[in-house]
Amino acid sequence: MEGTLELALMNLLHMRGYRHAPLGIAKRLYRRGIDYDVPGFAAEALRVLKESVISVGGSARQFDAYSAEYWTCRAYAEAEERAADCFQRLKLPHLQHKAPQGDFQAQTRQCLQALEPFKGKTPSYLFHVYFYIIRGNYLLETANFNAALDNFNEAIRYFQSKRYPVGNSLAMFYYAKVPACIGLRQYAEGEQAVLASLDHAPNGSHNFFNANEMYFYLAMHAGKYAQALELYQTTTRHRRFSNLRPPQRETWHILGAYLFICTNSRAGRRPKTACRSSAVFVSTMKRRCTARTKRA
Repeated sequence: MEGTLELALMNLLHMRGYRHAPLGIAKRLYRRGIDYDVPGFAAEALRVLKESVISVGGSARQFDAYSAEYWTCRAYAEAEERAADCFQRLKLPHLQHKAPQGDFQAQTRQCLQALEPFKGKTPSYLFHVYFYIIRGNYLLETANFNAALDNFNEAIRYFQSKRYPVGNSLAMFYYAKVPACIGLRQYAEGEQAVLASLDHAPNGSHNFFNANEMYFYLAMHAGKYAQALELYQTTTRHRRFSNLRPPQRETWHILGAYLFICTNSRAGRRPKTACRSSAVFVSTMKRRCTARTKRA
């Protein structure tokens, strides 16, 4: 937030012709962009600094130094924008719900191939968030659970190496491991991951509810129905539950019905068998709820 405000103020003063006032802001913004892996901030700051060389007086060497670093940071910012563009395009309802699965996966592969050369080389926080999410979702979609788990572990190591606060990203990538752990039946590792996620997710936050949802799925697959019931009650009775988006609240109501089916199976069917058949019902209902909400 502070960086965005500094950027707006710097551009305003620069456009109005102030000669010295934008320079101090530009230097702070440049430092912020470098320290927090936001190449867009650094590029905009360098643009103002190199243009100010003309108005306040400076050497050609100084201008060339600003210019060279500006183009480098701008390339990093463009890679970040390309990753955001790929992420947003793959979220389009038309692609997710109407495109054939093979076509959707082919487009995801094309996005990953375009972004792969920048991984680990672009000093951009957001680029790596988008990249690891896109690749992780693709690997889960293709049931490559071992590779998906490796992807999320790589993302966690990447963000753990940063000096600035990365709690939200760590919370997200820890609970993202749960579907892969379920696919591999590594329930103990999945529980460790979701507990680590909750350690980084503030109580009542978006990541808190997402982690609890993953924890619920894990408990159901592991046959821990008492734990699933406790998670359901803890989540739906939370004071911020009503603040969730309608599709997410409706998902939890469906999960309550899912839990009821599993714990009250009849006709001699074991709970685990009933749960497996009802899982199709749950996933279908979640897709319908999401589609209906988006149409509304």
